[in-house]
Amino acid sequence: MKRVFFSHPYSNAPLLNLSRITFILNRLKGRYTDILFISPVHAFSYFNEEKMRYRDSIMEYCKKVMIESCEEVWFAGISSGCLEEIEYALELDKRVCIYEGGEVREIDEIEIRKLIDTMEDEDIIYTYQIDVEK
Repeated sequence: MKRVFFSHPYSNAPLLNLSRITFILNRLKGRYTDILFISPVHAFSYFNEEKMRYRDSIMEYCKKVMIESCEEVWFAGISSGCLEEIEYALELDKRVCIYEGGEVREIDEIEIRKLIDTMEDEDIIYTYQIDVEK
């Protein structure tokens, strides 16, 4: 079974984002039955109030254990933590995909860099998209 690390903003709206991530992952696991999705938010959301104190340790674990053990990294939205995770995946030459509009597509490093540059130019800290079943 293929392992995919799933990156999504969290700390700007913890409960809302946890719900969004759960919704997205439930949808994805129904579509991709051969993939085990690894969600750092589900693993560490119980730190909620103490998260900043443990952020460095959590990010290190996400990178050195979770991302390194996964074949791919998929993301839905960008935050400072997501950027760290995506950049680390690129360093390891992992396949990176973006989830948007209910679909998953591979995104290359050039497109990721353009997305990051656009966000920095527009001073966007968090962005994400949720799709709703029709």
